This record gives sequence, structure tokens and C-alpha cells, in this order.
Amino acid sequence: MSEENKQAQMPENQLFIDGVATVGLRQGVVRIDCYDAVSPAVDGGEVRKLSHRLHMPVAAMVELQGMLANAIQQMQEANSNKADDVH
Repeated sequence: MSEENKQAQMPENQLFIDGVATVGLRQGVVRIDCYDAVSPAVDGGEVRKLSHRLHMPVAAMVELQGMLANAIQQMQEANSNKADDVH
């Protein structure tokens, strides 16, 4: 694969989040609020700061759900295989 093709496949923007704070739906658009963990909390948890908001149509959310389900299944299978290798 040429260098030009490799670069064309790289995303324009990347972001890192520590988690998802809320997911909402309004007028066919899904809103996902993401957070960064900024410091430990007194109670042993973490202090969270909203950092990004992602908007997508419902159809894209359904597609994302399928991709996440596949990724979770692959992780579970990999963990199961590791446990089998130990015994």
C-alpha cells in the first residue's frame, strides 16, 4: 500500500475520552456527552469534566451498536481463550 493510501485512511481528528456521561435522543439525533477524569475525588471516585459532545443520526447509532457488540464479543472470546490456555 502506498504512503498516500495509508494517509487517506487516517482519521482527520482523534480524541481520547475516559468515558460516556450521558446519551440522549432528540428529533432523530443521538447526543453522546463524553468526559475526562480530571482528578481523584474525596470519596475514592473521580472528578469528571465534560469534554466532548458527539452528535449522530439514529441510523449511525444503530450501526455503532452493532460494531460495539462485535468488539465486546471478540474481547470475551479472547479472554475465554486466555483462561483456557492457563488450565
